[in-house]
Amino acid sequence: MESNTEPKDFFLKMGKWYLRKVANFPNDQKQEKIEKIEDALSILSLMLKSTTGFHFEKKQYAVLKWKLAQYLQSNEDADVDDVYEGVVTSPYFLEENEDRISTAIDIFKKSKKDELVKKRKQEVLSIQISPEIIIEKISGEYDLVRLLNWSHLDQETEILNHCIAKSDFYINRMMRGEDEVFSLRISGIPVSTLVYNLKNNKIEQIRKYGDSLLEGHEEFYPALIKALAEIKRIKDSSSKQSFNLEPMEFKNIPTSDYPLLLDTEYFSKKEEIVSKEVIMSDFSSVTLVELNVLDLGLDQEKRFNYTQVCRIAQSLGYEFCSIEEAYAYALQFPVERDYSFYFFGMDMAKHDEFIVVGNNSEKQTLFLYGQETQSFLSAQCVQYKYKFIFKKMATEGPEK
Repeated sequence: MESNTEPKDFFLKMGKWYLRKVANFPNDQKQEKIEKIEDALSILSLMLKSTTGFHFEKKQYAVLKWKLAQYLQSNEDADVDDVYEGVVTSPYFLEENEDRISTAIDIFKKSKKDELVKKRKQEVLSIQISPEIIIEKISGEYDLVRLLNWSHLDQETEILNHCIAKSDFYINRMMRGEDEVFSLRISGIPVSTLVYNLKNNKIEQIRKYGDSLLEGHEEFYPALIKALAEIKRIKDSSSKQSFNLEPMEFKNIPTSDYPLLLDTEYFSKKEEIVSKEVIMSDFSSVTLVELNVLDLGLDQEKRFNYTQVCRIAQSLGYEFCSIEEAYAYALQFPVERDYSFYFFGMDMAKHDEFIVVGNNSEKQTLFLYGQETQSFLSAQCVQYKYKFIFKKMATEGPEK
């Protein structure tokens, strides 16, 4: 955790600069823009603190908040992936200077190499599963499969020599639940690639070798037409279903699927709240509880903030954790699921930050810190099974 070495004047100045930028937003867009800044900060804080060798503490947080407000003066949205790559590539953009985030993004986009992109995506996104077979033996010999990760896109581009894996664009849209990518294949070899937009339920692109458009006399053309009709039939009959793939195999579940997710067995009934006894270093013990969005009654909210979580937990009869209790819990019961987090309920009147504990893909425990302004997306909390940790009262706890 960062020591209080930065003068208070610095944070006051950053706060004033941020408010000036907010004041420049049109009145009818101001609240929406502020929410976009908070959402981006929530995700970027965890991403940057999880990045090995990257220095991201209070000072950088304050600068990033100001520069995000500056960025949204001329941009509709802040693409979290682009901002992350930009500031990791050029960390000096999070210093007190006039350099803009848009410039950092441009520097990254100009300097990145295909091999670097492939390596990073393969390490982070490649799930060791085969493309999902959607339809078999179309016209007797063609199969339609759905591509699920970066390695699938990479193979598609290598064989068809098109652009599907030559940038982050399509994999990022797949991760955000905006696109699905299909491949028409014969004997396992791609002959055509289809991009389906999940938001408007339309096929956006169809490409064959060399990014060429269809001409209508290709050998696979009749099979492709049948495949398109079948995709439409499947989507029309269950527009929110992602075929037969289990939800937990996705790196990201579309927000539109969130109500469906709550109907699955895991979330269809409220489970018993998990209570665990933590042994402290002086051999005393306390009981901490794990609460999810259902326990907190926040499952139907689109977004909520840390203050709301703490207020609801207190109303249910739970207490704040101390720093020692949070660390003891994290060490005795580490996060086991990749990319999940514990968010410890702590008294913000006594602490500048609260403790966040997570796990990365190497099974390493990450000790991070969250700001009081931390906001959450309910769908993300459900998808990654985020837990909010509070202390059970020493007397009789709340009724289950």
